[in-house]
Amino acid sequence: MASQLAGVRAAVEGHLGGVARGREAVALGAPEAAKPVTMAALASGREGPTLVLAASPGRASLLAEELALYAGDLPVVSLPAGERLPYELAEDDPAAIAERDRALRQLRAGEPALVVASWAAVAEYWAGPEVEAAGTQVGVGATLAPEALQRRLEAAGYRLEALAEEPGVAARRGGILDVFPAGAEEPLRIEFFGDEVESIRRIDLATQRSIERVESVVLPPRASHTPEAQARARELRDAITVGGEGAEAIAQELELLAGGERSRFPGYFEPLLNRATAFDFLEPDTLVI
Repeated sequence: MASQLAGVRAAVEGHLGGVARGREAVALGAPEAAKPVTMAALASGREGPTLVLAASPGRASLLAEELALYAGDLPVVSLPAGERLPYELAEDDPAAIAERDRALRQLRAGEPALVVASWAAVAEYWAGPEVEAAGTQVGVGATLAPEALQRRLEAAGYRLEALAEEPGVAARRGGILDVFPAGAEEPLRIEFFGDEVESIRRIDLATQRSIERVESVVLPPRASHTPEAQARARELRDAITVGGEGAEAIAQELELLAGGERSRFPGYFEPLLNRATAFDFLEPDTLVI
């Protein structure tokens, strides 16, 4: 497959000079059936990510499947569009949030990958990449009591449960704190010796066993728990002028978010509290098709 992609890439190489010279756009046409292999070929020779835009969520899903047939070892990640109705105050789908966060993280990483999204998906508002900078850094050997880290995580919007099985959840058993960082694909196990961080390991979600040691991690806050999001929540809370059961429910949730508390519907409020889109996660060398 690699040799086939190289052949396709060689066939269109002459059209890519403008991209290499920094031109903003290059027109390149291909028959419908040849588009997936052409896109995969263009992405295969790059050192950075490639964002593929489709007209609709359905087309994006189909295109991701087609690209996976030609991409070889190149990761193909989908950025899903939200399915919640604007007026639907419903709880989030953890799987969809994890898929979205993985795609955004892949764009931000600047590594070779194909990220497929519809225009609807890239137009949605989310918390920007600066959220990670507002996180708590934890390193092996650091002086930090487990209860202090637990309090920081709760203040950052994490839920404390028996098991850390989804992003934004933590679980503590004495001197062991399991935490599933917001936006991550797998949880971490942080072990303490007194008030010192003794070890940090990635753990397998299915077996709850350690799989890899790491020296330091950044635990970002939930998107709705940044200072900017809390300020926006206060503005929205104060702007509500209508009554009724629905308005009261939203006002109550905004009151929680404004005070740094957790809402049961963070995904509903995230587009209201933030103004970043997928384009804010793009590195300068990202190819957009």
